[in-house]
Amino acid sequence: MSSIFLFSLLDMKDCTSAFENLWIFNVDLSKHDHEVLTCEDGHRCTHAPFEVKKHNGEYNLIFNGTLSPTYNISLWIMQNWMCKPSEGCNTTSLDNGAADIIIDPSVCGHFSKYDEAICTDLDTNGPFFILKTNMSNEQDVDCVTCNNPLHLIEEIVEVHQDLGSEGHVDAALANTFVESMKSVLDKLHNKSSVKVKAAGEVTGALLRLKETKSISVAYSAKGKEMVLVSNPNALQTPLSWSVEIPAEAVRISQSANDGEGFAGVLRFPNMSMDDKNSTVFGAVYGISMSANISNLTDPISIHFENVATNFASFNCTSWNGIGDKPNWTEDGCEMVLGNSNITCKCYHLTFFAILMNPLPDNNTLTESDLSSLTYISYIGCGLSIFFLGVALFMHYLLRKAKSSQAIQILMNLFTALFLLNLTFLSNESVANMGSNIGCIAIATLMHYSMLSTFTWFALQALHLYLRLVRMSNTKDVKNYMLKMCIPAWVCPAVVVITLAALNKYTLVTIKTSSGFQSKTCWITDTMVHYVVNIGYYAMVFLFTLGIFCVVVQRILMSNKLMVKDAKTPSVSKNLMAIMSLLALLGLTWGVAFFSYGDMMIPSYYIFCVLNAFQGFFLFIYYYNNSKDLGEDSKADNPFSSSSSSNTAISNTYVTHG
Repeated sequence: MSSIFLFSLLDMKDCTSAFENLWIFNVDLSKHDHEVLTCEDGHRCTHAPFEVKKHNGEYNLIFNGTLSPTYNISLWIMQNWMCKPSEGCNTTSLDNGAADIIIDPSVCGHFSKYDEAICTDLDTNGPFFILKTNMSNEQDVDCVTCNNPLHLIEEIVEVHQDLGSEGHVDAALANTFVESMKSVLDKLHNKSSVKVKAAGEVTGALLRLKETKSISVAYSAKGKEMVLVSNPNALQTPLSWSVEIPAEAVRISQSANDGEGFAGVLRFPNMSMDDKNSTVFGAVYGISMSANISNLTDPISIHFENVATNFASFNCTSWNGIGDKPNWTEDGCEMVLGNSNITCKCYHLTFFAILMNPLPDNNTLTESDLSSLTYISYIGCGLSIFFLGVALFMHYLLRKAKSSQAIQILMNLFTALFLLNLTFLSNESVANMGSNIGCIAIATLMHYSMLSTFTWFALQALHLYLRLVRMSNTKDVKNYMLKMCIPAWVCPAVVVITLAALNKYTLVTIKTSSGFQSKTCWITDTMVHYVVNIGYYAMVFLFTLGIFCVVVQRILMSNKLMVKDAKTPSVSKNLMAIMSLLALLGLTWGVAFFSYGDMMIPSYYIFCVLNAFQGFFLFIYYYNNSKDLGEDSKADNPFSSSSSSNTAISNTYVTHG
């Protein structure tokens, strides 16, 4: 079985003229892939500017790229057509089921994509285009280029210059660094382009501009390096960031530098924030051409790819390099927003970045919500610190010798809560100081006290289980309190020291829908937060909830078993006992699990009220039952009754040893 390809070139200058050339190729479909098809003898085959190769069921017409801008290509595909030119072929009447396709230069040209795989398979390199088609569908025609648009910069220069500390790039030092790049390239007299590497993953490219034409530089996230792009339209997949500098800017640079222009493009991750703590998408890019580039008629186009435009709002901004901190402005830049990309068109050269803010929605904190929650937290934590301090004073100075195991556990919880509330109140003040070491220290201490508090919630539940459900005499357990204290005080220390060593604590900015911001020192790694905080408390919550259900059942059962002449505890006392257990076992923290959807904002308020005032609630409970603290016989039984008065004791924990 065979078919015939007919190719012709049509002169673009006179589209009505007759075909200048016609080439006919016999196609033997029984041949294997990579078959090189041949022309019919005697029909100008030696002059054919095409080469046809069969590959993976497709027929590929390979021609030199210089033909594309000049000619249209007319292609006919004719199945089972046995005509030979030597026997005479009527080329003016191709109506035997032929597919007649006119392919203009826009198909094979500037917008054709580079396909490394097919160019390698067909062993074609250089400025060639490949026209691909299968013979079953005349519309299925594609054109790729074999001219690789990416050009790696082989020469690497490492610049050892102070740019900041602890992984953060100082903005003022970054500006000095960019301005010094022209002298770096000048020292390399014979190099047209070099790749720059510096501390803190700072990378860039330095270029000599001898030709007055636009240039394109891109950042490859895969190689973490800058690359040159000869034709951005030919990329199959756009790179994460790129910039196109117009010929107008190149001309200005050449005029300012004795005819040889200069371009330095540098990428600065983790640059110091501005006074507003604005969030930068990706990194900050600094561009210098050793000339005053401003008021351009043809803008500099900066492209950002893989941007989740549906989840945040963005602004194209620039900074002129003046000052110790960036002062981002939208002046001189326009933003073109795509589905997953952003293009910033700027008419001057300087530092560039896009700033991102969360999109406001019904579940986003407003400025009034954040202010109200802050006041509630401060008032609650302040009261809790005061009353927890009073309780600890009463215990350690007045009643320590009389305390039972249950009270010792309670006092350890009071200590952990006291530290947690104190560090929470101090956190924002430390964050506003701008000290990185201070921020890490306060975040570490607050995280430690929180994990310790969670652990004491679980240990209180365990103590209740041992005494109430198992009826165990914990007083006979050797070093019982020491065994309680080690997991509650030592294990959290190991966790937070490890996280601190891994640099997981840093400054966090809380933003409202109106742009209002509040600073705090905490964990920024989402995975660490979910595993160490949410995951650990979830386990504590499930354990304490189970013990809570058992204890509540015992309270209800004890009321039914009261002797007739005994005074049954009132509903208010039973309710107070249940509420006390909620605070003692830390179940009020479980409100955080409902902080989603329409319940998010209300749950924030409930969470703040219950937990900010938790220390105050526990002190009231402790004070109301302080008369029982020294009675060890009562302390051993949470639901004991006086033998003389048969009065039920509603105290569910303080009187439990």
